[in-house]
Amino acid sequence: MAFLKTTYSCFARRPFLIIYIAALSLFYSVFQIFNPLIGILQNISAINSDSWTDSLVYISKELYTVGNIALLLPIAGITAAILALISGVLASGLMNMYYETLRGGKENTVDLILEGIKKGFLKVSFIFLELYLSVIALILIIPLTSVPAIIISQKTIENGNSNIFTTKIIAILTVAVLFSALALIVMSYIFRFPSVFYFLRRPIEKSKNVVSTAFWRYFGAVCLLTALILMNEFMLLGIDSRVLEFFIGWITHTVLLAAVSAVSFTGYHMMLRRFRRD
Repeated sequence: MAFLKTTYSCFARRPFLIIYIAALSLFYSVFQIFNPLIGILQNISAINSDSWTDSLVYISKELYTVGNIALLLPIAGITAAILALISGVLASGLMNMYYETLRGGKENTVDLILEGIKKGFLKVSFIFLELYLSVIALILIIPLTSVPAIIISQKTIENGNSNIFTTKIIAILTVAVLFSALALIVMSYIFRFPSVFYFLRRPIEKSKNVVSTAFWRYFGAVCLLTALILMNEFMLLGIDSRVLEFFIGWITHTVLLAAVSAVSFTGYHMMLRRFRRD
């Protein structure tokens, strides 16, 4: 209840937070519409068969060669660096605005945005870089971790065995492990952003100390947010109309980004108060 009250009070005191979040979501939604990666993956899947499991096996065979890896890793690194710099510029102003509003600051909104870019751009960009590289690494190992479960399930079905463990449970466990890994990555980084603005020195170390006081309390919220974000992206992939996909995506991205901002900054603010009391 205190979390919701603090979040509502923050947005009520500075409504421009919602406008800024909506603007960032608009930028992301436009990027998603023209994102070539989705089309490339769909074309790769279509080359092999209509079965996503067969496509995943096919992708793992074709993708993980020495030549492809030597080409893919530098591209992934450069892409992550570019996205991190863009994210740092766009998000550091929002983060500083949210931080100052939580602390009761009444400075001019434009000044807070510029101050946030000046104060937090490099550190925020570096955290984004680490986050993007971690997510890219997880994405790259998904085919490798999924293929054994797929092969076991297919062989079991081909042999006429309907053992539920080999046909269903292994696949469910694989998905659960991958999702847990993603949620832990998000949990590891989501509270580093506010720490940059609360602490000038060693913000990452101090973030770890603060989060350790309420890790499991917020891990459930992070898991829920991660699941909602994934479901939203899969939902948008199923929309045939680009115009409809754009407008629905803009709305859902705005809601999700507001929720992520609240969990990150309001959550960290409340954890920090408890940490200082203890």
